[in-house]
Amino acid sequence: MEYYFRKYLGLLWAVIRAGIITDTKDIFMSTIERLTILFQEIFFDESIVLTLNTNANDIDGWDSFAHLNIIMSVEQKFNIEISDVEAPTLKNIGDLVSLINNKINNTTK
Repeated sequence: MEYYFRKYLGLLWAVIRAGIITDTKDIFMSTIERLTILFQEIFFDESIVLTLNTNANDIDGWDSFAHLNIIMSVEQKFNIEISDVEAPTLKNIGDLVSLINNKINNTTK
């Protein structure tokens, strides 16, 4: 048991050092939970609760400028890059969650 615990801590430390996770509390949060907090910060609205179907029509102030801010904030928060080709294809939070998870899974392999 101790062997696996040490392996887990070693992997965790490597992930934090690599910048994949910048805050240890992020380890225990799902992508959509992390996005919800990010959206609350961007829109200064703690009442925002994201679902996979949430889109720009559901959040007051989500215009093209806010969309760029979201993309840049997501790139920084999740340590990924979203291309100019990928960004316009994102129709809702579910699309964004899938893109983030795919990019994170592809960079950790």
